Amino acid sequence: MTKIQPFALIFVNFLLITFLWIFFRSDSITSAFGYIHNIIYSDKLVNPFIIPELKYATLTMILVVFFVIVEWSSKDNEFAIEKIFSNSLKPIKVIFFGFILFLIGMYSSIESSPFIYFQF
Repeated sequence: MTKIQPFALIFVNFLLITFLWIFFRSDSITSAFGYIHNIIYSDKLVNPFIIPELKYATLTMILVVFFVIVEWSSKDNEFAIEKIFSNSLKPIKVIFFGFILFLIGMYSSIESSPFIYFQF
C-alpha cells in the first residue's frame, strides 16, 4: 500500500459521507439533486474567500483538514493528541485545549432543535 492511498481512501470516504448527508437531510430526492447541481455548477466556488456567505464553509474546511492531519499523525496512539503534547509545557497544553473548547463553543448551537427522527 503506497503512502498516498490511505489519504485517498480517507478523502473518498469523506466525500461519500458528505454527499449521502445531502440526501438524508433533504426534503425530497429532487431537492437533493438540485442542491448537488448548485454545488457543482455554482460560480461561487471560484474564490470562496471573497464571498461572505462562504467564509464559514472555508474556515470549516480548513479545520477539517487540520484535524485530519492531527488524527493521521497520531494514528498509532490510543488518542489522537496523546503524544503531541507529552513533552510540552503546561501553559501550551492549556492554550491548545482552550482553543479547542473555544472552537466547540463557536460552532455549537444554542437553540434547541427537535430530535431528527421525529421528522419521519
